This record gives sequence, C-alpha cells and structure tokens, in this order.
Amino acid sequence: MEGLERGPDASGEGGSSPVSYNTLGNVEETTESVKTFANAVKSNSSNYTFPDRELAIIFDALEDTEKNDYIFGVGELIGPRNISFASRISNNRICMYLASKEIIDTFINNHEGIKIKNHFVKARRLVSPAKRIILSNVSPSIPHEVIIREIKSLGLNVASSMTFIGAGVTNPEYKHVLSFRRQIYIVLDEKSKLPESMLIAYKQNYFRIFLTTDEIRCFSYFSLRMKLGAFHVKSWDILPKDARRLLAS
Repeated sequence: MEGLERGPDASGEGGSSPVSYNTLGNVEETTESVKTFANAVKSNSSNYTFPDRELAIIFDALEDTEKNDYIFGVGELIGPRNISFASRISNNRICMYLASKEIIDTFINNHEGIKIKNHFVKARRLVSPAKRIILSNVSPSIPHEVIIREIKSLGLNVASSMTFIGAGVTNPEYKHVLSFRRQIYIVLDEKSKLPESMLIAYKQNYFRIFLTTDEIRCFSYFSLRMKLGAFHVKSWDILPKDARRLLAS
C-alpha cells in the first residue's frame, strides 16, 4: 500500500505520542515531536555559560593512570562541585575545567598539583594569563617600540601596548607629570623567565632598565640599592614610598 498510514496508537490513546509509519515500517517523527525535542534542547542550554579556556588546568598523565585518578585527586582538594569538565587530550595530558578563576588561582598557588600513586603530578594552566610588567628607570627619550623590540628578542610574548605611569603627584595642577616608569602586559608561562633587568642601546647610549611584576618583586630592596648605586641612578620616583624610606636609612 502506497503512502502513509497511522499506527495502532495514532489516536493518542494509551498516552503515546503520535507517530507515522511508512511502507518500509520505519517510524517517522511528526512535527509535534520534533518541536518538543528542540524545546528540550533549548531549555537545557539557554542558561548555560560556556567556560573560558583560562578556567582550564592540565596535567602530564603518568603511565597506568586513568582520567578519574586526576578528577578525584583535584576534587579532594577543591570539592567535586568545582570541577565542570575533564578529558584526556593530546600529548598524553589530562585537561580539566574548574568553576572559577578564583578556584584556579587558589589551586595553583596553594596546592600546585595532586598526588597519584605516590607521585606528585604538577598542574599548570592551559592558557597562561598576561601579567602586568613594570619597567623602572626608563629614560623618557627612549621610544616604546625600542623597548618592546628588546622584550620580544628575549622570547617574551607581548600582550598589550606600552604606556607611561604617572609620577603620583597629588597636586591636581601637576597630575600630568609622568614618572620614569612604564607598564606593559606580557604572557609568562612556566618556561618563560622575566629578567631582573635589560640593557637598551639607543642613540649610541646604553640604558639599564629594571623589570618587576605586580605579584613578584624580582629583587630585594638591598639588591636594588646595589644596582642603583652601580648605575648611578638618582630617580627615586621609581620606588614605592616605603622603599625610599628604607634606602634612605
């Protein structure tokens, strides 16, 4: 018999949804059932926020270990609900997405990794965040691009343009005055090492520039005193007030 015919439950009795059968005996979904499925998918994903790659950590997987070993290891430290995705990825690594940036920072800073079968497995970020770098003792005569070119020659990945930092004068009439410091954002991974200083050649002169991050000071005040003396630096505005008091004592 050609065409379509209703199945035994086409009337809707018995609680079954309407379906159609073709001549080959295959079930064909009605428009109503397709719409219902689409609405179900939409309702499950409408409030979902797709995680950023900065929320992911990775482990180099040990031999004879399972994905669950890493999930349980991380869950014991931060709680099961703070893990959202986990999978084995290329190069024999385990990738895991956590619930928030704060949890990522806490896990990396406080735990650094997990212990599996009496071996410590270090965790690292899937994407290294950019860090704010402060450049001190920078002559205003040196163009930004000269310094950026030197930074790139060190193998560092520049993530922003370079800008001047104000001198911090409280008088409103002098707020336009800038310091001998500049700032730039750089992506630092575990293999990248920020140098304490670098030598810039510009117009037949050499300038020693010092580098620090917001989180880590690359040198102590004592070693800074030695460096300032060695290069005859008199720009005290490159230092915070407490450092100035310490060096003056």
